[in-house]
Amino acid sequence: MCKILFFLFSQVFSTLIYKREVPFDFLATRTRPVTKFYEFREFFGDSIQTAYDEYCAGPKLRCYFPIAKQNNTLAYTMLTETPNYNCSSFPYCIGFNQSQYQNYSIVFSDTDVLPEDFILPNCTTSEFSFTRPNGFNWCFNITRVELTHKEAEIQCKSQNASLNGFQTIQEQEYFQSVFNTENGLVSLGARRDCTDGCQNADRTFKDMVWTSSIISTNQTLANNINSVDVDGCGDNLGLSYSNGENTYYDLTDGKTASYSCGWYAV
Repeated sequence: MCKILFFLFSQVFSTLIYKREVPFDFLATRTRPVTKFYEFREFFGDSIQTAYDEYCAGPKLRCYFPIAKQNNTLAYTMLTETPNYNCSSFPYCIGFNQSQYQNYSIVFSDTDVLPEDFILPNCTTSEFSFTRPNGFNWCFNITRVELTHKEAEIQCKSQNASLNGFQTIQEQEYFQSVFNTENGLVSLGARRDCTDGCQNADRTFKDMVWTSSIISTNQTLANNINSVDVDGCGDNLGLSYSNGENTYYDLTDGKTASYSCGWYAV
């Protein structure tokens, strides 16, 4: 059956077609541009041709069609090679769970498909690492050189990174355990809009917000460690450690601190 299937595909598509045991954890980190599920019997029809033409056609573009069982029927969806860092909870980008997955995918690629292609990148041994719920490894460092928040952002950008943040409470606690080796203050990647003052109409302080969804989409974790209004006039987030206690600290533009850069392993 597979030989016949591949032969028929080769008459329609110019790329190579493989049947591979692609790990579920890898598929969960890919982008799903077509949310619809198709019955496997439709695999020869116009639906896959349309999807291929729109998302897979072109050199060095790879697409995955994982096969799953839904309502006792084999079905497939489509995933592209592009990493999706925002798939953080079931059903990720796939739309089915691991027990439904039939442990193989049809892969369209213009190069051979090898097992090592499905290994997610790791941080180097000189970097700290935390695996986020989306399956990717988040790398970060802590630089004990004091810069303003803006200067720190520029330094992180030069490393293809951003100022650090936290997606889960476990990641936040891990960062604190690393940072809490000596007293200090570190800049993180959140700000609040103080254009019209740092307080709301009820005189409470405005929340800090992560500066990009890559840093984090969990805004609670930019505001949950003790007070963020130490000065009451700063719009940049810092974390201080002193006398065995962590405190969020609102850094003014001219305040200097150590800084932490974060990025996804590549």
